[in-house]
Amino acid sequence: MSLHYHDGRVVNSHIVKFLAAGESYTNGLVKYSDGSSGDLIVRVDAIYDNHATVFIDMDCGTEAPTNPGDTPEPTAAPTIRPQFQGQMHCGDIKTGSTAGAGSFYGNSAADHYWEFTLAERTTVTFDACSSGYDTWIRLLARGFTSELAGCDDCGECTSRTRTRLVVNDLDAGTYSLLLEGYSSSSGNYNMQILCDGLNTTSTTTTLAPTTSGPTTSVPTTSEPTTSEPTTSEPTSVTCVDLSLIHI
Repeated sequence: MSLHYHDGRVVNSHIVKFLAAGESYTNGLVKYSDGSSGDLIVRVDAIYDNHATVFIDMDCGTEAPTNPGDTPEPTAAPTIRPQFQGQMHCGDIKTGSTAGAGSFYGNSAADHYWEFTLAERTTVTFDACSSGYDTWIRLLARGFTSELAGCDDCGECTSRTRTRLVVNDLDAGTYSLLLEGYSSSSGNYNMQILCDGLNTTSTTTTLAPTTSGPTTSVPTTSEPTTSEPTTSEPTSVTCVDLSLIHI
């Protein structure tokens, strides 16, 4: 998601920050009537295709209006496609099954897809060689606006019907990765993302429910800190018009 700041018009705006799911941005853009400033906090909780769940805190210091008609009805949460399996990172391994998932994109085969973000330009390998069926991998711009790369039975896998897709010099940004099958094939998969010089995590996720016992943590303590109390005269504040913030 890109955060813009402008003077009340959409034109001549500039991008302040690109935010991925789980990231936040803080800046002192809120101006009060007494001339002081406050923090504007924008946090992206989740991104689904072309929809996002966003938290905005303008540090107004006052409660939200409660008079009838002043507070709009909340917007319904976006529908999450059952094929969406969350975020992936360089080095991650995802396991599961596309059986019964239905087809969202591409051919008639059932599919699963993820989103992943590159911090810098690099070569990326999408490896499904260890999957249990005839796989097809597609790399798309986020939101499925265009297909950037894809192949069936490519790469140097032991089985000729498995897929390893290599994309050289992929630019920094956020992408959608879709795994489906040839024709109507579906089944158990093992999908891994490898990024040259950027592999930092290695996790395995399955679709089967798991249970675990309770966990405990050891409490930690730290020395208390003290500071001189400060007081200030109360001020009347007026929040900035939300129309000035274009997301």
